[in-house]
Parts: sequence; structure tokens; C-alpha cells
Amino acid sequence: MATVIKCLNYPIVLKAMVFTASQSGCEQLSRSIDHENPNHILMTELWSSKEDCDVYFEMQREVRDKNGFNERLLPLIEENGIN
Repeated sequence: MATVIKCLNYPIVLKAMVFTASQSGCEQLSRSIDHENPNHILMTELWSSKEDCDVYFEMQREVRDKNGFNERLLPLIEENGIN
């Protein structure tokens, strides 16, 4: 799975990457930064199974719903798109 995100707070991304990498089934997590726009970060995750990825994704969705992240994400997607 690869996601391009717009990030104005890189330390938060690093913290999230450490957490993600510690989850059951996460075999590899890497990131690349766009040199022309360092606010665009490509994160690639390799999971041992679709089930492990689905469990993690659902858990993160619930966390992001509770902390308001998903609500703030929609305007960013509408403004910048998502790749």
C-alpha cells in the first residue's frame, strides 16, 4: 500500500511510522520525501497479510475518527487530491 500525504509536521509522521512498524504483520515501512515539495511524503507499507493490514487500518480509522483527524483530512484531499 502506498500513500502520498501532505505533511506540515514531519515529527508526527515519524512517530506514526514507529507505531505502524510495531504492529503485528507490518513487515516493512518506508518513506520517501518529494525534493520539490517536502510536504509530500510517500509512505509504503508491506503487510504479511491482508487481514493484518485490515485490522490495523480499522483500528487507525477509529482512532482518527475520535481525535478529529478524519474530519480535518477531507478538506486537504479536496484541496490537494490524493495519489
